[in-house]
Amino acid sequence: MIGIIWDAIIDHIPVWGWIVIIAVPSAAVLWFCYPILLPIWKLLPTPVKVALGAILAGFLAYMGGRYRGRGDAEEQERRRNAEALQKRTEVDSEVDRLGAGEADKKLRDRWSKPPSG
Repeated sequence: MIGIIWDAIIDHIPVWGWIVIIAVPSAAVLWFCYPILLPIWKLLPTPVKVALGAILAGFLAYMGGRYRGRGDAEEQERRRNAEALQKRTEVDSEVDRLGAGEADKKLRDRWSKPPSG
């Protein structure tokens, strides 16, 4: 249940929203706390800094993949809806061209089972 809610939150906030949500608090923290954070950053060994950068890069790649996948899924849904609408239009026009008896017979033939024998 929590996963569904989290996915909905992630998927419905646009990219610029995430930038604002992450960048504004981060900038505020850096602005006010840099006298404390800068010496700590300098004390960190290089492998830890590289690991933090790799974690950030992985998170950005994950979010980019989610957004690209969501966009692709929405495009496929739009294409399927357009195809379904086109097919419905074709069927409606075909039924309109048929006479009343022909349409009844076609529907009966389509939905009734053939006699076994």
